[in-house]
Amino acid sequence: MKFVTRHKPIIITCTGAVAEWLEFSAYLYLAPRLAHLFFPEQASAAGLVSVFGLFAIAYVTRPVGGFIFGYLGDRFGRRMTLMLSVLIMALATTGIGLLPTWEQIGIWAPILLLSCRVMQGVAVAGEFTNAAVFMIEQSRGNPCLAGSWANWGANLGVALGALVTALVSLPSMPDWAWRIPFLLSCTTSLLALLIRRKLIESPAFDTAAAHKLSPRTVLTELIIGHKRNSLIVILIGAYAGVTLYVGNMFWCSHVVSHGYFTASQANVIASVDMGVEFLILPLMAIVAHRTGIRKVMIAGLIVTAFGALLNFYLAAQGSMLVSMLTMALFATGVATFEAPMFKLLFDLFPARIRCTGIALAWAIGQSLFSSPSPMLAQRLSEHYGWLGGVICILLVCGVALAAIWGYSKNQ
Repeated sequence: MKFVTRHKPIIITCTGAVAEWLEFSAYLYLAPRLAHLFFPEQASAAGLVSVFGLFAIAYVTRPVGGFIFGYLGDRFGRRMTLMLSVLIMALATTGIGLLPTWEQIGIWAPILLLSCRVMQGVAVAGEFTNAAVFMIEQSRGNPCLAGSWANWGANLGVALGALVTALVSLPSMPDWAWRIPFLLSCTTSLLALLIRRKLIESPAFDTAAAHKLSPRTVLTELIIGHKRNSLIVILIGAYAGVTLYVGNMFWCSHVVSHGYFTASQANVIASVDMGVEFLILPLMAIVAHRTGIRKVMIAGLIVTAFGALLNFYLAAQGSMLVSMLTMALFATGVATFEAPMFKLLFDLFPARIRCTGIALAWAIGQSLFSSPSPMLAQRLSEHYGWLGGVICILLVCGVALAAIWGYSKNQ
């Protein structure tokens, strides 16, 4: 009971993160099915590109969402933004679950799907980085560990999303079963919203200082005084997005479209990725706090690159055991890098503009690098086979290494 009382803000925030990321991840895990339903007149590969294209287009507006939610967090408090993000995600995800398909309304089906994805992207822009900032500000001990709980909750949500989509992808399930992960939003998000009502505002939030903030003053301070730090956030955000969208979710579409695994098998393997990260994140956060953030994150990049290479190359064997092991290696690298990640970002900005600084730059990184990565990986795989996804991950490991070097120059 004492543990629950002491860590109540973290537990409540993680509960909302689990709900949001379960819903958000379902789109990419169900990409082959959505391609068939919303782009039936295209070949399977072209349909996948179209589904990934909608995913990328929706991210164009994400910097706007990042700025809005970041500013709201700095101006009106972290608690309010964390509740608002859950509400928007619930509306958008339930909307996807209720959408008519191409057969029913034609071109309007993908247009409505895009609208719902835009709303989802805005909600996640308000959730992920603000939750991490809130947890570190509430921390009483290891700030690396506190920041890692945002990823922990997201990974658990994605793992549950993979398992749920694996169930609804079974051959015995009815045709409409693909809607189930999205319609779950009605209950999971509303439950998360009720739980988050119990949050207490962050002690770092200064109401008097917040009243002086305007969107213009925040943007001016970020542009003039924090260009280098913002670039670091952009590059690290690119790594976090591409490793998830290409190394996990695109990998599922890749192996299913090539016939290496069924959709259910691929989603089970993908859940191993999230499960391993779920276990390793807190451990590596403790290691980073004791040995140094930079060393741990560089080690994570090396393991990520090696794990991605094996994961895509050995998938053609069609062995679930082999792919589970290579996915676990890849997940170990990602978790090692991301465990102290938010503590690094947290230190780059003063408290009065911290939410905006991190959320806006993170969203820019997601829009420029992460959102087009599944579509790019699909295109590259059409020319280079299994190397397509690996190329994307190696590139993003390189930009993340540049970000760590830039961070060390600031110290």
